[in-house]
Amino acid sequence: MATLQNKGIGVFLVSGGFRLMIEPIAEDVGIPLVNIYANTIFFDDDGNYSGFDDAELTSRDGGKAKAIEV
Repeated sequence: MATLQNKGIGVFLVSGGFRLMIEPIAEDVGIPLVNIYANTIFFDDDGNYSGFDDAELTSRDGGKAKAIEV
């Protein structure tokens, strides 16, 4: 990835997983957070799972391909 980035080529991470889990890994390998396409998970005030952002491209069938087109 560093070789691509040194040449000015953007590196992106596209996943059907959750940002909460993916962002720390992306940071570790040098992928800017703005270059991540993944799902946002929601929790209620008690910390219980309450859903996910279905507006994210990666939350839908064919969403990864659509994210790549962006």
